[in-house]
Amino acid sequence: MFGSEKKVVFQLREIKDLAKTRTMGGARDDGIEVTTKDGSKYVFANLFHRDETFDMLSQLTANTMKRVLMNSEYSTTQFQPASSSLQASAGGHMRSPSTASSTTGGINPDSRLPMAATAAHQSSLTNGASLAEQIAKQRRNEEFRGEFGLPRSETLLSLIESASLSLPETASVYSGKLYLSTSFACYMSRDFRGCRITLPLAAIRRIERVNGFDRNNVACYELIITVWHQMAVSFKVPLDNSECNRWCDALRGQLKAMVEEQRYAKANRTALSRYTLKSFCKTCASEQILHGRDAELDCLGQTFGYPGDPKEMKERAKSKYWVTYFKEYGRNLTIIRRAEFDRLIRVGLPNGLRGEIWELSSGAMYLRFQNRGVYDKYVSDYNSCPGPYAEEIEKDLNRSLPEYAGYQAPEGIDALRRVLNAYSLRDTELGYCQAMNIVASTMLIFMTEEQVFWTLTVMCDRLVPGYYSPSMYGATLDQSIFQSLVEETMPMLATKFKRHDMQLSIACLPWFLTLFVNSMPLVYALRVLDCFFLEGPKIL
Repeated sequence: MFGSEKKVVFQLREIKDLAKTRTMGGARDDGIEVTTKDGSKYVFANLFHRDETFDMLSQLTANTMKRVLMNSEYSTTQFQPASSSLQASAGGHMRSPSTASSTTGGINPDSRLPMAATAAHQSSLTNGASLAEQIAKQRRNEEFRGEFGLPRSETLLSLIESASLSLPETASVYSGKLYLSTSFACYMSRDFRGCRITLPLAAIRRIERVNGFDRNNVACYELIITVWHQMAVSFKVPLDNSECNRWCDALRGQLKAMVEEQRYAKANRTALSRYTLKSFCKTCASEQILHGRDAELDCLGQTFGYPGDPKEMKERAKSKYWVTYFKEYGRNLTIIRRAEFDRLIRVGLPNGLRGEIWELSSGAMYLRFQNRGVYDKYVSDYNSCPGPYAEEIEKDLNRSLPEYAGYQAPEGIDALRRVLNAYSLRDTELGYCQAMNIVASTMLIFMTEEQVFWTLTVMCDRLVPGYYSPSMYGATLDQSIFQSLVEETMPMLATKFKRHDMQLSIACLPWFLTLFVNSMPLVYALRVLDCFFLEGPKIL
């Protein structure tokens, strides 16, 4: 400005707040205000692409804070590399690194992960893309995976912005978006109380695209997807929608890649050839209940009994409601989640189905499906060579729900030992932390060992990240939020704690780490877990 240039440099981790603002006395809406931890405020004006710049800066700052929190505990390869500082000139021009590379870890040959062709396609999308495009793509993928509870290996390939869904044997019609990722076809209605579908491509048996008419008698494309359980789902897309052609082409490419994977698995005798979709579905309680049989699962509750009185908890009535729902809207991998699905969970789950619904609601079922046989490998590795956390785990085994009969017997202790040691081998940097045994022992009452292993993985990686790390940064952050809420809503209680020089976290930290399992009767704590796996950590 006036022949001179002023530069301001500060690290992204020093940013405290970002906000869009007006400049020129409120006449122009083209500025971004940055507040740093030392209280300094910087206003960058004359930004021609203010909204895009703000989104990119927000994502870069979020990535930087994640690395700061996890710096001493985890590798940073799972986040997109980003600049640790921001440079700006008075003219509003922002300088960012010209390149941003991504690092991918080794691919488990037994996992349902993309083939080389798909990986090359993703690489081609990244190469040559600007930093803003890469950040926007990363953000879209994170939001997509979080919305549907999908594994981190999933990448959004195609999207149809406007698609109407017609459910089988019902007059309900929903309007929403149709997604396609590496291994899943997903649908989300625009109405919050509408419905949501997550279909593994491996569970799709037939796809048809025909010319049809929507409910307004307007010509459209109709995509009819028939799934493994012989349920047909119909999506209607406007004829002039070019996104439909791209979506169908991408789906065709993914299905071809899947066929190649299956051939590779059969030729090399990997876990995909040993664990078929049919055998996977047999591990789900819904398959047995739907055929009029009581669920017979390899869980401790089947042998030592479930908590609570079945009559008082109205187990039979709840099971009947779920059987009706499964018949109308599918089950396990192919279920359609309507508003009724959430209501049935909030009413209380029957013990025979609790493990499967936990796994389904959290997204752990999809992770287990993609990694069939992986848990058995970790158990085999532990049996041949125990990991560095085996001794620490052994000390806590007898402290895990000692009031439950299953953990007074060798069967329960051995199952818990295998699950915790297998997880410590899978995530060697997190390993094991006290309180993980309490949560895992509760899940083992309703779930098989493999189900608990993958549900624990989703919980530590996505639902409550940082809770069980060495610094417990996730739990510490939630404790700070809880402290603020107590001061705001219960000032007298907060004042009393301060008067006696007591920290609220001393009493409340175990509540969060054990997900309230040790803080209330187990029957009530199970209801908390029901809602926790359905709605996420906000329940805590």
